[in-house]
Amino acid sequence: LRLARAEQQKGNWEWRYRIVRKDGVRWISARTFPVHDHGGNVVRIAGIAEDITVEVLADEALAQSRRRFEALTEHSGVGIWEIDDAGYTTYLNRAMCGQLEIDGAAELRGQTYQQFFSPESLATIRRELAQHSVGASSYQVEIRGRRGGVRQVLVNGAPILGDKGEVLGLSGPFSTLPDLPPLPAALRHPHTPHAHRTRP
Repeated sequence: LRLARAEQQKGNWEWRYRIVRKDGVRWISARTFPVHDHGGNVVRIAGIAEDITVEVLADEALAQSRRRFEALTEHSGVGIWEIDDAGYTTYLNRAMCGQLEIDGAAELRGQTYQQFFSPESLATIRRELAQHSVGASSYQVEIRGRRGGVRQVLVNGAPILGDKGEVLGLSGPFSTLPDLPPLPAALRHPHTPHAHRTRP
């Protein structure tokens, strides 16, 4: 209380604290401020105390869920990439860094995802993004790594929704597809005579 009163001499003060009741621990947010007389002296301290237990527990549960998610994805062989609605990266795991050929998420600070995709793949992504408010979708795109590597990946993208159903961003696994052997010549050129044989 002495510390609180000393701080109030300087101006408004906000802090959180816990109280123990019979029904458990409650979190309180307090905002206090000094009341001065005409001479500028503090005559009393006024304030507001609000029970924020629900908000604190929700934040703790969200943080714990996020830690579990990152612990799982960091050891996954599948790339995980999250972007916000402006196209900036909010999270990616080690496997995704490998696909993009970067050393860490810090390299993408201030940069959008578009630089890693071919024009054809960007067209596919834009088409899929337009439908993401409906739900998740799967599609194939080409990633061009920062060091020149090119790989085909299967994306299983899903929207990150806000409390009101608005799209806040996108998240999904990026699975590298195996290199396929070249197609036989007859299948690569379907209009050759070999592709249109008929019975005599």
